[in-house]
Amino acid sequence: MGRNTLTPPDSFWEELEHPTPSVDPEQLWDTRPYLAMLRRYALARYTSPWAVLGMCLTRVVAATEPNIKLPATIGTEASLNLFLALVGASGSGKDAAAGVATRAIEIHTPDGNPLQIDQIPIGSGEGLTDVYMRIPQRRPRRPQQQDGIGEDLLGLDIAGNGAYQYRTRALITIPEIDTLGSLMERRGSTIGGQLRQAAMGQQLGFFYRDESKRLIVPAHTYRMCLALGVQPRRAATLLAEADGGTPQRFIWLPATDPAIQANPTPEPAGLYWEAPRYAAPQVLYNLCQTAHDTILGAHLDRNRGTGNPLDGHRLLAQLKASAAFSLLDGPTLEITEQDWWLAGLLMAKSDATRDQVVQQLADATREEAQAKNLAAASQAVAVQEGLESATLDKTIRWVSRRLSVCPAGEWLMLRDLRHAVKSAWRPCLAEALDVLVSRGFADREDMSASGNPTVRYRRSL
Repeated sequence: MGRNTLTPPDSFWEELEHPTPSVDPEQLWDTRPYLAMLRRYALARYTSPWAVLGMCLTRVVAATEPNIKLPATIGTEASLNLFLALVGASGSGKDAAAGVATRAIEIHTPDGNPLQIDQIPIGSGEGLTDVYMRIPQRRPRRPQQQDGIGEDLLGLDIAGNGAYQYRTRALITIPEIDTLGSLMERRGSTIGGQLRQAAMGQQLGFFYRDESKRLIVPAHTYRMCLALGVQPRRAATLLAEADGGTPQRFIWLPATDPAIQANPTPEPAGLYWEAPRYAAPQVLYNLCQTAHDTILGAHLDRNRGTGNPLDGHRLLAQLKASAAFSLLDGPTLEITEQDWWLAGLLMAKSDATRDQVVQQLADATREEAQAKNLAAASQAVAVQEGLESATLDKTIRWVSRRLSVCPAGEWLMLRDLRHAVKSAWRPCLAEALDVLVSRGFADREDMSASGNPTVRYRRSL
């Protein structure tokens, strides 16, 4: 695939550095032929184009070796490791989008053979090292991946226990966020910290005293991409890690799309893509000036105390997305102005999607609180009604006894009954008398005493 010659308008640069509602992410689909094709392919399979695009970008990055890195704009070189969150309710098509992505882009090795991307389910934080490292009973002479690529990176042992690296690339899949949440909530869980390190390509693992558990993956010797399914109202555990920057390391894309129709256009042919391979220990992208200046400017603002502390994570995610667009568009490791612009549109969609998750979670929290308050109020009313009913029964029985001991035909004044009844039962006295009258046990008579209207009662004859 050659470079598309479309050049975005100059006004977009400032907008994408500081996203506003005026940025329309849907412009992305018309910028390059393969993006338009991916959109048509996704809609023909009744899946979200954004979710399919996100999975395609994630798979493309997962197919590259870890020696391909981003340049050291700030500090040291950065990893391409890409984390994706596909957002949608249960059954909304998150898994379908992942499957469609494998058909939309066929990934091959440089010699034309199909390249299998190892998809690994999530385990504990400590278990992430098992994806790449192993302690064998007898160490093989030449450990290899299935496709034999990246052999120069395998066989490292920095733990001093014979552990060796048997894999350099993996796509970690977590279909349901509840799985990640349960791992994060375990006592002593390290999964959050290990995922943040993995997103940066930093060293993984722990130097356990027990050598059999000591698996350490050296920095920048592994490629780890992650695809996470997120049900909005179950996202609290991940969003709670915002102070550590975990959700900011993800690109958030919707698993639903209003463009999905019952009668889509015919499915186009998929893409054939070859993963680049370089023998050098380290191969760096060339970075366009706009991306360099934007990242550096935001870093300087944060150091002056005027920037957003979390902007660094967002801009790094945009830079990784830029690299993924560059990979899809051709073999040259160069992030162009257009790659950066396209990634800005993708991040605008990501921001909007994540904001919707936050809003839906807030709505769910508010509704849950309202439901709890309503339940508590209902329970309180039920308790109160029960107390009032019991008090009324007691009052009825008291009035019945009071009238029963009176001689036949003798009247009792209402004021005398009020003075005689217990103060706790007094509010129910009038209702108790009405009940007895309605049942035919008592007679009521309205009268006047000293010129004032009053009421008297007697046992029915």
